[in-house]
Order: sequence, then structure tokens, then C-alpha cells
Amino acid sequence: MKIEQHPLFCKEAYGSGRDFLYQAVDAYYQMKRLSEGNGTAELCDLLYGGMQVYKGIEHLAQAAGKIPVTDWSGNEEYPFAVSFEFCGVRFYQLKEAEA
Repeated sequence: MKIEQHPLFCKEAYGSGRDFLYQAVDAYYQMKRLSEGNGTAELCDLLYGGMQVYKGIEHLAQAAGKIPVTDWSGNEEYPFAVSFEFCGVRFYQLKEAEA
């Protein structure tokens, strides 16, 4: 099932979307804790910049009650980063330049 077909993302389910965000924030902090001080496993430095979303950042921002902000990412292939912050975690999606 595609993520946008999940009941979480229906327009009436903003409470469920917020539950999803809380779970994502919890997973983010658990991953950071697991990698700290563990010499056998290392996580990508980008994890510390936030949680990357590949599709649907607007739906998540709406569930969080936030307005996503578009900034320059510094990446040639995906020059824009659309992001918002929720519970101290930055959620972001990289976007290609419009042709």
C-alpha cells in the first residue's frame, strides 16, 4: 500500500497524522541514542540534520499544524529543501528544480 493511501493521510485524519509524527520523533531519538558511543555502528551524519521525507512533506506539515518552509539545500540535483520542525526534529524533503 502506498503511504498516501494509508488512513493516516486522509484529509480528516489530522489527529492520526500527529500520532504518526510523534512515533517518527520517538524513532529518530532512539536511533540517535543507539548510535552514540557505539563503535560498531555509525549512522549517516545527515540523520543529525533531521528526518528526511521522500514524499508527502506537505501532509505531514499540515498534520503538525505547521507551514512548510522552502530553503536552498546546497545540493545541485535537489536544490530545494522543504521543511518544518516538530518536537525538536526537523522534517525535510529535497525537491528538484522546476524545469
